[in-house]
Amino acid sequence: MYKSLSARAIGLKATLTEVVEAAITHGFGGIDVQIELVLPLANAMGLKYCQQIIQAADSTPGSWVLPTRWQDEDEALFQRDLAELPELAKLAQDTGFTRVTTAVPPTSNVRPLEENLEWSKNRLQQIADVVGECGQQLGLEYLATPTLRKDAKHEFIHSLAGLKQLKELIARDNVGYLLDSWHWHMAGETAADLSSLKAEEIVAIHVNDAPADIPNDEQIDNVRRLPGSTGVIDIDTFLQTISDTGYEGPMTAEPFAAGVRTLNKNRVVELVSESLDRVWFRKDEIAAQEAARAEAARLAAEAAEAVAATAAPEVTEEAETAVAETSAE
Repeated sequence: MYKSLSARAIGLKATLTEVVEAAITHGFGGIDVQIELVLPLANAMGLKYCQQIIQAADSTPGSWVLPTRWQDEDEALFQRDLAELPELAKLAQDTGFTRVTTAVPPTSNVRPLEENLEWSKNRLQQIADVVGECGQQLGLEYLATPTLRKDAKHEFIHSLAGLKQLKELIARDNVGYLLDSWHWHMAGETAADLSSLKAEEIVAIHVNDAPADIPNDEQIDNVRRLPGSTGVIDIDTFLQTISDTGYEGPMTAEPFAAGVRTLNKNRVVELVSESLDRVWFRKDEIAAQEAARAEAARLAAEAAEAVAATAAPEVTEEAETAVAETSAE
């Protein structure tokens, strides 16, 4: 796996060049992009210019977010977006991307489950066919946060099991999964659910943590924490199980934390990078460093106690008695 920086996921307002520079500075292996925002730059400056920026320092592109509004009820809107998709998918291919992701809504106010499965299947098949022509793998994400389903007329997919059913219906080899530690946790899933997947089925992964002391059924989907910061989500199990499948793709932090977004750009990226290092990329090294510091602090405390004991010898009970008798006389 490699660290991939998504400006969108951390609320970072920056140019493509700035994002790439920040990614390189803070040790990311690649970036995630909104490809529709790259297109005007490619048209103005040329494809080669974009290629040089995105692939700077031999970085590996992460994933791009599908801009096609396939979840919208407006068929004409969907068809317009679909007509624009080949150009965007080709740009993604030409700039080195092979992974595109989209979320599947967990509810519908229009269709019950079976009808929605068929409707979603038809639209996603069309998308998969278009992006597949440009060598792109489509990653589907389920959204398991309970509050997202509150007051909806019909529930839809909100677990990995449900998403597997939709993937089977789509029946396209280039369709896989975007796995998010938040939704894995909110769905109450385990390592067994993740280990049922093959590495080639996993398109991308998102990692984050949840605010402490809030029940899952009260958590708000876009109020998250940096991965590993609270310990609410079992990030160790999530990442180790995915790694055990052989997955070697991008890992993107998606904290949505308002506090993070108020910091300057470099500090935001630095914090995100450090959080990913702590949960996976330099986990053992950082743990060893912290253990060494703790041991050094312990030895220093012991040395200080020894010096204090030497400087002020312990007063024995006999000496105290003698002093007391002398004072009495």
